[in-house]
Amino acid sequence: MRRLLISAALVVAGGLTVPLASADSPSPGALRAGAAQVDITPRLGGTTLGYVRPDMAVDGVHTRLTGRALVLQDGDSKVALLATDLAFPLSKDDVIARVADLGYTHANVLYTGTHTHSGPEDLADWQVEQLAQAIRRADRALTPAKAAWGSAVVRGVARNRSVEAHLANHGMDLAYGQGYAELHPDGAERTVDDTLRVLRVDTLNGTPLSAWVEFPVHLTASTPYNTLWDSEIAGPTLEHLASRIAAPGFVGLYSNGASGDLQPTFDAWNPQALMDLHGRRLSAGAYDAWRAAGRSLDEDLAVDVRWTKACYCGQEVEEGRSVAAEPVWGLPFVGGSEDGASIFHEPLATEGRRLPAELADPVHGRKIRAAWSRPLGVHDVVPELQVLRLGDRLMLNAPGEPSVEMARRFVEAVQPVLPVGVTEAFVVGLANGYMAYLVTPEEYEQQHYEGGHTVYGIWTSLLARNGFVELSSSMRAGTPAPAPYSPAELGGTSPGSPDVGDGGVEGALVTSPAAVVPRHGLVELSWTGAAGGVDRPVDTPFLVLERQVGSSWQPVASDLGVRWVWEEADGTYSARYDVPADAPLGTHRVRVLSGSYALTTSVFSITPSSGLRVLGAEVVGRNVVFRAQNPPPDASRSVTWRPVAPSGGTLRFVTGGRTLTASYSPSLGGWVAPAGALRAGSSAAVPAGGLVDGAGNRSGALVKIGRAH
Repeated sequence: MRRLLISAALVVAGGLTVPLASADSPSPGALRAGAAQVDITPRLGGTTLGYVRPDMAVDGVHTRLTGRALVLQDGDSKVALLATDLAFPLSKDDVIARVADLGYTHANVLYTGTHTHSGPEDLADWQVEQLAQAIRRADRALTPAKAAWGSAVVRGVARNRSVEAHLANHGMDLAYGQGYAELHPDGAERTVDDTLRVLRVDTLNGTPLSAWVEFPVHLTASTPYNTLWDSEIAGPTLEHLASRIAAPGFVGLYSNGASGDLQPTFDAWNPQALMDLHGRRLSAGAYDAWRAAGRSLDEDLAVDVRWTKACYCGQEVEEGRSVAAEPVWGLPFVGGSEDGASIFHEPLATEGRRLPAELADPVHGRKIRAAWSRPLGVHDVVPELQVLRLGDRLMLNAPGEPSVEMARRFVEAVQPVLPVGVTEAFVVGLANGYMAYLVTPEEYEQQHYEGGHTVYGIWTSLLARNGFVELSSSMRAGTPAPAPYSPAELGGTSPGSPDVGDGGVEGALVTSPAAVVPRHGLVELSWTGAAGGVDRPVDTPFLVLERQVGSSWQPVASDLGVRWVWEEADGTYSARYDVPADAPLGTHRVRVLSGSYALTTSVFSITPSSGLRVLGAEVVGRNVVFRAQNPPPDASRSVTWRPVAPSGGTLRFVTGGRTLTASYSPSLGGWVAPAGALRAGSSAAVPAGGLVDGAGNRSGALVKIGRAH
């Protein structure tokens, strides 16, 4: 079989020059780094990119959409990592045009989308300018730094949504609904990729500067019924990580991995709670990885990059195997995926619908071709391919959504040609553009959603695979990358003007929060302003919860975090804030800050919750363990996840005329007293307020408990 690498699939169009990115082997120098973050949240209205639901218009915001940049320079090479709360990168040509004077090109910028399905379909000039400003500010902030990689395994966040297609890689041909992860010959865990990676960057004096986090999972917790702009799982992940690290000015970035066939597990009561729960899980793993990286921080981080543009022009990628010259959707695309089903998913039974084997096409295989996509300009015909070396890691940056198994094959293919000193290669998805899905030929022939949305035929992924091999080989050899099929183009540079920030209408408060709001409750308010949600400012808070401290007011939480949701309809705004279990007590107020007004609510008190519920007691070994639960959330309106049970503190109970105290045991998950405290045949009672958790929240009315069992 002939070995046709990407050089045979590219038409030379002139050499590639990458300012500040040497074609020679990297010569590590003193690392410098800078990071910055900007707001790119649009005005309300329109639909989100990812769910094909033209009937669902955006009418509010849960978390801001951001662009976050990390610039790394090792002396002779400079790269920018731009991570955005977008389904995939938009308007890269325009971004590069705005930073070209600083030495940035298509080649040395890794521009990724988190793959939130709650972001916009396109970007206005002002949003593109914001992304460029993130890179410019990070570049201006360059300072001597040190960096290292860490990793962790995080389970329970993702599951394979097309497991039958995945199992086809192991010789199984199962109908939709007949497969399950445990059929995998190497174990169910191989149907997903649960490795989280972190690049930790500190200043030389040890101040945490930034962390780039990569984890593969679809950001579809919002469901197709979503009407909020939302950073999805990425937002809570980065917020909780920043809270753990607790360093002023710290900037976290989130990029997706090989998430093509991975959806989030759904084990919370509403989308925002699920995002928060997964964010807590991922941030815990990211913090462990970040701490592990701290043991090997190095100010000499090799930085190197290779980049090209390939063409899907109908050429062979292996002997007798050609890609398509026109992108085409298959019928399963029309029905959507399991976690993003369209109205056609069930009626047309689209998942797994395919041609009989005897009618398979040599290019499109068993795909039932539904529509050409080129008229809509959705898919790149000449996508960017890039490999980026940072230290001892090589990032294979794919312009689409690789499946778990295809990513493993990408990595396997480059193993023989890894640059000297590289110990691991891994795949970053949704990078530098979008050409849809990248699945294995075996998965493609099953024609689940991912195969139906692999648009250049059964051999689509082999062209990308060959490209990664060529790029890695050139980096190893210290030679230039293959010439791009067509030169990179620069876009426009108009800065535009934000259409949010000042609606030109004098706002008026309609309702203030209740006079008393307990922890676990909701702070709610409403006011009038301009229609379209345009009163929200850019980069600064719209809503600020403040607490009175002496004669001054101190900020507690703003809508730049994850606990606020606000919505607008016909110029009437409503907002709610989910009060945490450990919220500071006392007198509070909310301020609404816009260009044409600043509103202040009536004051109110945040008090301890009295809604803890004692459930009973059981004997565990030589102890009696009392169990309790937190107040149940409002399934439709609560904004964050909360644990089922409280923790910490003490529990008073009365038995046989005696008042005794049980103390919380983290290992047993309850409040513990010696088993002998409840004598045979006796009962107990927990008086009103008898349970006090570690934050000072209490139980309600008296609870009688029979003999522990």
